[in-house]
Amino acid sequence: LDVSDDDGDGYSEADGDCDDGDAMIHPGAHETADHQDNDCDGQVDEGTGFYDDDGDGYTEADGDCDDANTHVYPGHTEFADGLDNDCDGEVDEDLDVSDDDGDGYSEADGDCDDRDAAIHPGADEAEDGVDNDCDGMVDEAPDGDDDDSADDDGTPDPGKGCSCDRNQPHAARRGSSGIGLALVALFGLRRGSLRRSS
Repeated sequence: LDVSDDDGDGYSEADGDCDDGDAMIHPGAHETADHQDNDCDGQVDEGTGFYDDDGDGYTEADGDCDDANTHVYPGHTEFADGLDNDCDGEVDEDLDVSDDDGDGYSEADGDCDDRDAAIHPGADEAEDGVDNDCDGMVDEAPDGDDDDSADDDGTPDPGKGCSCDRNQPHAARRGSSGIGLALVALFGLRRGSLRRSS
């Protein structure tokens, strides 16, 4: 090997200078993105945006958003791991652990429609044919007792349709109507048996 330092960079070929005709190339030189092995370590452009540091086939210049992780690069399958595996700017998107609609709840948190921010556990239930609060019931009364009365006054709210006496409490109406039907049936049977016996 040549022991002379031809380019005056302080290194000869004998010292490991891999290009003794270029003073910017020698052992310990700063690696730059120029498609050359500036520091004579056998690697080209390592540590720059043009080098595939993790060996996944993508450089930072290619869009690799974490060139130190082989499970992160453009087009990679997204996993539930808290990383942006496919480098699209979203983490764990379209997975059960991701809050896709931005309402603060993911499918893993019980969101039964993670495409609609108005639907999630604890949301206000609306009369829209949808389970807004993800409790398994659709359009249940807002107070949760399913008596068709949101204000607990015993009277079904408008649009619920009740043919009972609205001057009685709800529970009394239910009970009295049941008793009334039983009495009518009993009275009718009794009248029939009296007629047959006379």
